[in-house]
Amino acid sequence: MEFRLDEAELRELAQIEAETNCDISAGFDWGQSLGNYLSQATRTIDHGKLLEILRESLGNVLSQEELEDAANSIQAQLRNRVIEKFQSAKSA
Repeated sequence: MEFRLDEAELRELAQIEAETNCDISAGFDWGQSLGNYLSQATRTIDHGKLLEILRESLGNVLSQEELEDAANSIQAQLRNRVIEKFQSAKSA
């Protein structure tokens, strides 16, 4: 069984907590690490699906190793953007 919350669900829970004017502190307090947690807990794009898309588009040009490198790079860039987004939202 997997327990995952996406950004919308997390924001809804935070709004409910704010509207009730309480801090129930249910679960972990991720604080500044929320973006990092989300990027690690949920892969932005399924690796297998991403590879399939790249293979269909570029498989006749790039080797399997090059496609793997590209997929890893794309996922790392997206993970960093998620982290940056949540860190900038926290500091705003």
